[in-house]
Amino acid sequence: MSEFQFDIAKGPFAPNLDSLRTFCCPEWYRDAKFGIWSHWGPQSVPMYGDWYARQMYKEGSEQYRYHWRTYGHPSKFGYKDLVPLWKAENFDPEGLMRLYVEAGARYFVGQAMHHDNFDNFASKHNPWNSVNVGPKKDICLLWKRAAEKFGLPFGVSEHLGASYTWMSLSHGADKTGPYAGVPYDGADPKNASLYRDNDSELLEHGWYTRNEKYHQDWYRRIRDVVDTLQPELLYTDGPLPFGTYGEHLVAHLYNASAARHGGASQAVYTQKGTDPAIYKVGGAQAIAALAYGTDSIPKVDKIVGPGNIYVALAKKAVYGHVSIDSIAGPSEILVIADETANPRYVAADLLSQAEHDELASAILVTTSETLAKEVSKQVEVFVEELSRTEIMKKSLENYGYILVADTMEEVIDIANEIASEHLEIMTANPYDVMMRVRNAGAIFIGEYSSEPLGDYFAGPNHVLPTNGTAKFFSPLGVDDFIKKSSIVYYSREALKKIHKDVEQFAASEQLTAHANSIAVRFEGEE
Repeated sequence: MSEFQFDIAKGPFAPNLDSLRTFCCPEWYRDAKFGIWSHWGPQSVPMYGDWYARQMYKEGSEQYRYHWRTYGHPSKFGYKDLVPLWKAENFDPEGLMRLYVEAGARYFVGQAMHHDNFDNFASKHNPWNSVNVGPKKDICLLWKRAAEKFGLPFGVSEHLGASYTWMSLSHGADKTGPYAGVPYDGADPKNASLYRDNDSELLEHGWYTRNEKYHQDWYRRIRDVVDTLQPELLYTDGPLPFGTYGEHLVAHLYNASAARHGGASQAVYTQKGTDPAIYKVGGAQAIAALAYGTDSIPKVDKIVGPGNIYVALAKKAVYGHVSIDSIAGPSEILVIADETANPRYVAADLLSQAEHDELASAILVTTSETLAKEVSKQVEVFVEELSRTEIMKKSLENYGYILVADTMEEVIDIANEIASEHLEIMTANPYDVMMRVRNAGAIFIGEYSSEPLGDYFAGPNHVLPTNGTAKFFSPLGVDDFIKKSSIVYYSREALKKIHKDVEQFAASEQLTAHANSIAVRFEGEE
């Protein structure tokens, strides 16, 4: 590795993570919001998915069967023979870019290469490229010119990092059938420029190879992409590849962009996921670390999730320095039931939450006095049988209730007022009841949808509002991680129609500068 010459562009970024972390997102990308990406290459010919070049060599797969049926067995007609069939004869990048702009796109990203090891530009390092084979066109350059014509920043995606292991199946052979043992065309050394020379390092053992020779090849080829196409966005289909090679590549991307833009890089590097940072910390001190940052734990913008009373109060204390989802209290369950409910089921479900801690609440609201008495008896039986007896007894003593109402309408009103974290509905018509419930964190319908399903298996997010906050909070969801902005635009004509009204509002509050900022635009006019 020490003999390899990186020779990156000079600029503000050094090829290490500490330096790259000083990256500041350029304004164009922060404001773009919406871009369109083209995921297009030779694998589009059979129209069987973007993993066709791999799956056609996987005996028994749909792609394998289709390929054999349509083109022939992969020992006789391989991916190398399919690539020339991609002609792109009707490719109209300007026409497409016009549609993308009309759709609202603020930037465009074209695919430089997929895992199939085929380059969509005039590659200096790979003979399998769109200028030499197939379309005989520089696909990415044509995309770039079209994007620039419409004023869109241009980016490229690279999927090369996994190619070495991804193409390994092409070196195999059928294990059964008439071609058993007959090598696929990838096993022929003369085809190694497309299929690589890897016949043993499998994708299943890791997305990225440890082969340093291949790391260097990846660097050269992606460096060629950056230098040739000068993208303002580079996407990697996976984590940043290959340690120092990836760090040098990103530093080069940023520095080259800075050189084109007067010293301030306009380039963006993005990637598909990475291993998440996991810190084994807990308690109020963990909340403090996340809110303010430490030497080992970076500051975050939002803290979500439940915890004990110390965690809940710590979240309350740091609110304002960071955003939080809500202040979660002890666990709660409320069961709505009528005479059709199974009392053993109801009792078991109530105790599923009472065992959490002594502050947990378990409430049954029913129209049936008979059910209420039977549930009470079953609770006593279960409490003595189950392991957390003392906790359950304390919980039920302090926060356990059975309420009997005259009508189902009263039951629903009580449930909406309590606004429980977990609400189970065990009635003859549970869906009718559900439609009248306004306030609940998670609703479980029917006698076979007990609350622990939400804890462990059912799927919806189980970070839920407690302590009656379901009246105004929702379960944790995608919306909690979306930040919105208001956008206001008035033309001169529109403002002219209402400017005196705005000035009057401001004057009534004695905010003369407010009024003036409107009035100054119509000085000298009636």
